Amino acid sequence: GIAFGTDHEKTMDMAVEYLYNLGHRRIALLNTDFSSSQVYLLGYQKAMWERNLPVHPDWHIYLDSQLPQVREDQLVQNLQTQQMAPTAVIIGLISRSATAYRAIRKLGMRIPEDLSLIGLGSSTHLEELTPPLTVVSQDLEKIADNAAHALFAKIMNGNLTLGEWDCAVAPLLIERNSCAKID
Repeated sequence: GIAFGTDHEKTMDMAVEYLYNLGHRRIALLNTDFSSSQVYLLGYQKAMWERNLPVHPDWHIYLDSQLPQVREDQLVQNLQTQQMAPTAVIIGLISRSATAYRAIRKLGMRIPEDLSLIGLGSSTHLEELTPPLTVVSQDLEKIADNAAHALFAKIMNGNLTLGEWDCAVAPLLIERNSCAKID
């Protein structure tokens, strides 16, 4: 009867909405094969369709998590071969941020002048990237705190009905310098 965690679909919707409001219409998703990736992809597709934006197959950039040594080259090749290049990329797995930055620089592109980036999640190293990465984040400490309180209440009060506790916390947009407005 206790549900907790992040709302990946809402997080993705916030990222697409933010980029859309900056004028971006060609938004790509950088994704891997981790468990949340499928939910991110579905959330991305839904958010794009709700804004009448195209979901171009080339814009779902998939990196194989089993091949860490080739991720950067994979991303460079993918971005080089696109006929209709995106103006913004959503990084679905925050640990791939540095890979994205390196790949974009290998292409001679600038962040955010040539390509805007926004990440999903949080990490202490994101502010150290140049420019610092804009993110849609979840307060994991608050989620854990809510879950602990719900579990304690369940232990103290016995059985709670299904859905009585929802420990999720609304995502939060943290604007930094990796996204630019376009015309």
